[in-house]
Amino acid sequence: MDVPWGVMDATTDVAARSAEAARTSYGRLVALLATDTRDLATAEDVLADAFERALRTWPTSGVPDNPEGWLLTVARNRLRDTGIPFVVPTRADLPGRREAVLEAIYGAYAIEWQVSGAQERTSLADEARYLAVLLASLLDDAEACGLASLISFAASRAAAREVDTPSTPPRR
Repeated sequence: MDVPWGVMDATTDVAARSAEAARTSYGRLVALLATDTRDLATAEDVLADAFERALRTWPTSGVPDNPEGWLLTVARNRLRDTGIPFVVPTRADLPGRREAVLEAIYGAYAIEWQVSGAQERTSLADEARYLAVLLASLLDDAEACGLASLISFAASRAAAREVDTPSTPPRR
């Protein structure tokens, strides 16, 4: 039976919802899984397994209220089933990982800054600001505090960035 144009059947809805979860949450889910294992390739593999299971399960059981949480739980269960031990970083591990973490946070903010301009910060840029401030409070480190300050200042000036005045040339 053909589905009328504009109406989604269960399979189409599942595909659309899983594609949305992949677009909006894939990086965060991989990061959470890789944090547990310190193995990016394995994190990507178990997340792929979770997406595959979602595509098989959701058409009959329905898309869960929190698809990202469901995917993370299934992927973590897969990690456990494969016998990969979880490694939870301690506070002592933070200074050694500081440079890479700060670079990733700054990169996330800069990419979103270029894409969204002065739009309300409710996405990757806001998440980066939150992480920078959190990291600065955890590390009590000058570089982490500087990054948190830089991102917070830039975010506070986002609306002014888009205003064209007679003294400034219009943005192109």
